[in-house]
Amino acid sequence: MIKGPKYVYAAYLTMATNNIMAALADDEKPTRTGVLPTGTVALLEQPFYAVLKEAKPEATRLEMVLNRLRMTFPFLDLIVTSPDASIRRPLSSVQPIDYYYITHQLLSLLDQLTATCMRADAACTVLVDYTLQEQLKRCFDESRRMAAEKFRYSEIDLACLERFRRKFPYSAHLVEDSHFPYKFDDGDGQLTDYGLVFFICLFLGKHATTCLLNEPDLLLFQEESEPARQVCCEVFTAYRPHLPKRHTNVGMNTAVLGWDMLAERSKCPAELYSLLSKTDRVSLVDTVDGYPRKRSADRFPPLILAYFDLTQAFRKIRFQVSMGKQTLQSYQKQTVDGAVQERVIRKSLNAFGRPHLLSDETTHVQYLLKGNKIGLYWEDAESKDAYLPTNTASGKPLNRQPLCWLSGYELAPMAFLQCLYVEAGCPEDVLTPEAIITEYTESYRRLFQNVATGQLLPQGHPAKASLTLSRNYNLRFTHIPKELQNYLSGKPVNIEEQFYQSADETVERMIKISKSQLNKVNQTERAMRGGRTSHMLNTEKMADFLAADFLALQPTQADGKDKLTGLNYHTLRSSLIHFNLYQSRLYGIFVRCRLVDSPIEHPFLACIPKEFYTDIVRFYKAYLREKIRYLSYCRDKQMYVDCYFLHVDRRKWDVHDHSYYRDLAARYLQQPIELPRGLFADAVKRLLSVHFAPSMPTLAAALQQEHCNVSYLIQSYCQASGAGEQPFYKWKRSYRLFNLLDGQYVDKRLEAQYYTVKEMEQRSRTLKGEMAEYCSQQFEQAIRSSRRVLNRKSYLSLQQNRLRHLVAEYTGTEKQLRLYQTQDRMLQLIGSHLLATAEAEDNNLTVRYPDGQTLSVRLNIALLSPEIYAQLRRIPRDNRLPSLSVYLAGKIVEPTALLQELETYDRYRILIVQLIQNIERNRISLSEADARRLAVIRQAIYADTYPAPPQMPDANHTWELPGIIEHTYRETLAMMGH
Repeated sequence: MIKGPKYVYAAYLTMATNNIMAALADDEKPTRTGVLPTGTVALLEQPFYAVLKEAKPEATRLEMVLNRLRMTFPFLDLIVTSPDASIRRPLSSVQPIDYYYITHQLLSLLDQLTATCMRADAACTVLVDYTLQEQLKRCFDESRRMAAEKFRYSEIDLACLERFRRKFPYSAHLVEDSHFPYKFDDGDGQLTDYGLVFFICLFLGKHATTCLLNEPDLLLFQEESEPARQVCCEVFTAYRPHLPKRHTNVGMNTAVLGWDMLAERSKCPAELYSLLSKTDRVSLVDTVDGYPRKRSADRFPPLILAYFDLTQAFRKIRFQVSMGKQTLQSYQKQTVDGAVQERVIRKSLNAFGRPHLLSDETTHVQYLLKGNKIGLYWEDAESKDAYLPTNTASGKPLNRQPLCWLSGYELAPMAFLQCLYVEAGCPEDVLTPEAIITEYTESYRRLFQNVATGQLLPQGHPAKASLTLSRNYNLRFTHIPKELQNYLSGKPVNIEEQFYQSADETVERMIKISKSQLNKVNQTERAMRGGRTSHMLNTEKMADFLAADFLALQPTQADGKDKLTGLNYHTLRSSLIHFNLYQSRLYGIFVRCRLVDSPIEHPFLACIPKEFYTDIVRFYKAYLREKIRYLSYCRDKQMYVDCYFLHVDRRKWDVHDHSYYRDLAARYLQQPIELPRGLFADAVKRLLSVHFAPSMPTLAAALQQEHCNVSYLIQSYCQASGAGEQPFYKWKRSYRLFNLLDGQYVDKRLEAQYYTVKEMEQRSRTLKGEMAEYCSQQFEQAIRSSRRVLNRKSYLSLQQNRLRHLVAEYTGTEKQLRLYQTQDRMLQLIGSHLLATAEAEDNNLTVRYPDGQTLSVRLNIALLSPEIYAQLRRIPRDNRLPSLSVYLAGKIVEPTALLQELETYDRYRILIVQLIQNIERNRISLSEADARRLAVIRQAIYADTYPAPPQMPDANHTWELPGIIEHTYRETLAMMGH
């Protein structure tokens, strides 16, 4: 039976209900309605979810619905695959109606609990089905496991949440502990307070869950220590939903950009976060909202590009931006599964300009990076703010092609050069980044033009060709394309030999990958039959691989236009994902996709017997076996010319004569220029040596070294100028490579060891010897424990390949972290410079909402820190802010007052709900005006927003922060006669 205060549960249950109503809305961009929730079960009766109850659903539509449910309820797959404790079935065998019934059951319980707790006179007894109780317990156990893996909690840390005990001492058989303090039911089928809290947390965000667990009126976890409460919070939020966020447009200026850079620098990279110990991970958790300070993505490129645009460092050059998609055509089309769906043809609009000038309330413009490259465009005749797409004769928009591509790795050197150039007073003896880019691009185009017209002929030797390029074009020989290097140096090319060598390597790699995939599935199936490491097969990844591989190996006779359209490709993929629903129709879908019984049929798909069309795992394994057999036959017979996926008809395999190279140079003229790596290194070294090295001895010493790249110079300059680096880059890390070599085991489980960066660098010098010794020890141990005769050479080779993979993982991660260190130094350098030079009117954070409301927050640099600013940047997506901005009427507010107001709201919200329930329970007589006002307050508070301002406020009353929610509380208190 529920014993806690109902007003607390009512406040959080209505918040959970609003979250579900916003997430399961039928429109494409769900938002909060701001009305009092009346029930969530009715959401499943919307047309969007009708596909769950159909006997033959549309594949693409069904996938959209299931993705929406999985995002809202991350625990849903766990429940549907394990409807009770004795059944565990693969995800591919689950029917769509199962998702409907489980979701309906959960939402019915949520509505029942909300209605019970919102009524002040209702009894708090809620009967829960036994199956649902077991499902909640299973979610709890899985949440406990997920939290332990994420934060590396030990059994001692999770002791307060251990639901099982050993039936007998030293026994492996576990039973439910009768003394478990956080029981979800009382034995009679009724939820307890702990069960209710865990159920509510399944529908709340992390900040709301933290507030609920720390609610002083509940006294549920108050006896636990602070670390134990943190563990409880992580377990209870492991399955939190992914809620839709309000799209806001934040006005950009130099001060906002500077604080953005410093706030991003204070976050730990995700690659490093996964290597840290439990103590270090906990130290990175934000004390305000409970989220770890971890980067979800690399924001360095857009921040640096915004720096160039806001400071107008480039007068002519504009960066490529994305302006969203434009709908060109929409019509009904019959897909390959026989259903009729709406096909919408959209085109991505790409332009060149400054996003803060192109963005408005309806268009969100952002920088466009393609494969870690940014496109550049300019016109010599005049300088424009934006270069928009042009219209063709048919009325369709045509995107402009970039003049050149700049690698994302060159953004840090380019920004470093620009920052030094400004700090040195814009000296005339050093080229600006813009001048370097334009001159280099012009040199490339002149080179391609001369080769295409025959003015530049082969030089006969690489040294002579290099000298010609340096004198006449100011280009390095190694920077031009490889094929032009062969042409200018007169190097003969045996193209037939190159084709067969490349084909051998490609086919051998495809065979190796296919065998690895097949072995992985077989091992997983063996583990699922009772092994300790049993886990479910990811059938969705299998479907993704199959759909992509079908089209990659399928030949074409019309340059790809005779293959599947995008809509039919998604239909094919969805049909494979829901294999159990489409197994009888799957071969017919292959026929309509022209994968079998067609002039462009797949080379071996028709060879798979029909008896393998019963399960996606069987079909997947049969496909891999046929693929290995087909590729092995092509390799043994050298039938590479007939293999479509090797693309023998490409121009690169034509005979390399003079006309080929001239046509190649002419094609290069029509394509964007690939700017080389190290483009700004010489200018950076010249600027540092002339204008900064005389006053910085350590920097001068760094410049004297023979091999010094720009990253090393950035580090030396920051150290010489006193700019520090983030401490988490020096923390100890754990790699599986070193853990295996050390071999520390606890209860037959490999114990994680942590090493400093210097320790790992020292060990990397002797890594080859350690790996050989480890492989020898493993072989000797296998000989002693195995009854089979093992081949030493093959066994050692297998172990060496396993370790090489771990070595590549270690070196790749460390290389990426060194890149992040360099980027963070640049963020510190540029961010501090922007804040120091920002004007007073630039210290405002302006938020524009889709409904036209605007809120402006004054940034007081003296009161801000990167941590506080990181919290402030999350505020624009707070759903309470639009209703709060009505009180402010366009005022500019201080960030500390705004943060304090929102924190105060969480405390007063519970008190206002308590007052509302007291008024209803005691049936206090109210005037007509007070009754209307109470209805407004009740609707807003239960919807987690601010109530509209009263029409007749107090005399001479002005709304100031903080204190608005407190005024609402006093207003409600006055209705009770206090």
